[in-house]
Amino acid sequence: MNKLKLLLALCLFSTIFCNSQELTIGIKGGVNYSFIGDINSRGGSLSGFPVDEVFTPNKELGTQFGGLVMVRFGSLMLRGEILFSKQKNYYEFPSRNSYWNSSRTEIPLIIGYEVFKPFSPYVGINATSTSKLTIDGLENDLTYDKRDLNPIIGLLVDFGRFGVDVRYELSTTEEPYFDANFVNNSTQGQPGYGINSADIYPYKLGVLSLSAHINLFTTDKDRMGSFFGGLFKGDKCYCPYDN
Repeated sequence: MNKLKLLLALCLFSTIFCNSQELTIGIKGGVNYSFIGDINSRGGSLSGFPVDEVFTPNKELGTQFGGLVMVRFGSLMLRGEILFSKQKNYYEFPSRNSYWNSSRTEIPLIIGYEVFKPFSPYVGINATSTSKLTIDGLENDLTYDKRDLNPIIGLLVDFGRFGVDVRYELSTTEEPYFDANFVNNSTQGQPGYGINSADIYPYKLGVLSLSAHINLFTTDKDRMGSFFGGLFKGDKCYCPYDN
C-alpha cells in the first residue's frame, strides 16, 4: 500500500512538473532532533543496581543533506527532495552512555502555498528507507522497520537565491517492544553499561529538522533577481553562479 501511494504521488508530481510555470533546482542541508522511546532496566537482572529503572533518551543533533527540485504555479509550490540523514540520541546508563544512531535515505514530496512573500506553509509525505539502526552495548540483534511513508508539515521561507525551512515528521509505524540484553561486563578495557535485561518500549519516531537551501538554477528571473538584481543572463533560464 505504501509503494502504491508513493507511485501515485510520483506520477502526480511528474505530471505537474511537466506543466510548471517555474522550475528551481538546488541543494540543502541542516540539522535535526529525533524523538524515540524509553528503555527500562528490568528489576533483578543485575545486582547492586536499582529495580526497574527507566532511562529517557537524551537528544543529540543529527544531520541531513541532499538535493531538491521545486516547481511553482503562481503562489502554489510543489517540491521533491532526496536526502541522506542521520539521527542521534543517547541513554545515560549507570556505568556508561549508550548511543542510539540511525541512518536513512529520504524522498520527501511536499505541496505548499505562499501566503505572503517569502513564507510558504506546506504539508507532504516522506518515503524513508533506514539502512542502519544501532544501540551501543546491545547484545541481541535489533529489529526495526526499514521502510516507512510518513506525513510531514513545515514552513518554507524562500528569499530567491537561498532559503530555510523547518519541518516535523511523525512515523506512521510504531517500532515494537523489544526484549533487550546489554553488555554488563568489562570488555577491552571498557566498562559495561550497568544494565543487563531491559525493555525497549514501543515508540513512533518523530523528527524535527531545520534546513537551509541554495537555489543553483531557476527559470524565474524575477524571483531570483528581486533579491539579487543583475546576477542573471539570458531570456529563459538563470543561474546565480554564471559569470
